[in-house]
Amino acid sequence: MQTKVLLFSLFLLTTKVLAGGYSGALEQVWLFYAYQIDGLNDPADRKLGWKCQTWDETTNPQKCKIPPGWMQCRGSLPNNRCRFDQLLNQFGGGIRRDEKLMVDSSGRTLPLEALNPDPERTATMVYRRLVQANAGKVPDVPGYRYQLQGSEKYISSISAVSNVVVDTFNRGKQTPANKYLFEMFAKASEQVRISRVGDQGRYLIQTVQNTLNMYGITVATQPVGSGRSPVNPTMSWNTVDWQKTTSNALAAKIPAARVQTAIAAARQAVMSDQNLRKHTAAITAFMTAERRSAGCI
Repeated sequence: MQTKVLLFSLFLLTTKVLAGGYSGALEQVWLFYAYQIDGLNDPADRKLGWKCQTWDETTNPQKCKIPPGWMQCRGSLPNNRCRFDQLLNQFGGGIRRDEKLMVDSSGRTLPLEALNPDPERTATMVYRRLVQANAGKVPDVPGYRYQLQGSEKYISSISAVSNVVVDTFNRGKQTPANKYLFEMFAKASEQVRISRVGDQGRYLIQTVQNTLNMYGITVATQPVGSGRSPVNPTMSWNTVDWQKTTSNALAAKIPAARVQTAIAAARQAVMSDQNLRKHTAAITAFMTAERRSAGCI
């Protein structure tokens, strides 16, 4: 058991970029709030809003070529800080500078200089734009496109962003005027986690059911978030309800030992599926970011 935990922990650190979909679009709003929080620090202490100009994939480990090295996002806000559109342009997904993609909770378009976009509604706008620009795909943004000394490792990059937010809070940079940034970062962390669980759900349910079929057990499900994808209302968001699956099987007079064996086999099937492992790693990372950022508000 300890070996499995150790291997999964290693997997969390080494997982690279995976297809983002709506979650990937939402993460870009999440990064914008993290970027603003990082901007509360002294310039010498800022770590976000940088990108590697030439990433070398031929080395092991991969690294940024120096020269040309790292470039900081320079924008139109005071002190050359970047607006939302300017930061997303640096991410390299095809979004142009001066594109108005931010909206408020009512869906009203916000000015380019706005600092408080609604995460879910703005992510929907970003998703549609990125799908248009990338032949129907929304990739996640690798760490070397937004973090000084960042890498291609997706999960460790998420953890690094979370560290920036918590470190900024611990330096005493939060004030009543900027507290909303920490609140929105926490909210966005929660929404990314929910969207990752929702997007993974149908694959998780099918994998678990395929295993439980051998034991005569039916998987029980539960809705995730609103139960529907914000960008595709016809797509339901559900996930496995492990507790109810177990209790239903026991209520059906299936022997407890058989149920226990079946559940263990189903969990093993999930861990053996590389795609599900990747999504589980992402969910775990954002769950941690959500928990840590909640301590800042």
